Amino acid sequence: MTGIRDIRRSEWLHRGHRGFTEVTEMNKQINEITEQVIGAAIEVHRELGPGLLESAYQRALAHELRLRQVLTYLKFTGCHIGLLLNFVLSP
Repeated sequence: MTGIRDIRRSEWLHRGHRGFTEVTEMNKQINEITEQVIGAAIEVHRELGPGLLESAYQRALAHELRLRQVLTYLKFTGCHIGLLLNFVLSP
């Protein structure tokens, strides 16, 4: 015999599972876009090498992100990510 307690628990699990799925899908999108940004940064550093001014890396990275359409994706989806990229080589 199913009681009220069992029904409420079932509804809660369903809502919780659906919420978990939405979070997982968002995490998947964020991971994919983060991989694109990091890949672009690696490509810029590989092409330019070390020792340039930060502004040179900044312009090159912006160009690479435009080529990969990452900036457009972030703008239209409203997705926000934060990464700290450092192009300086430590001794």
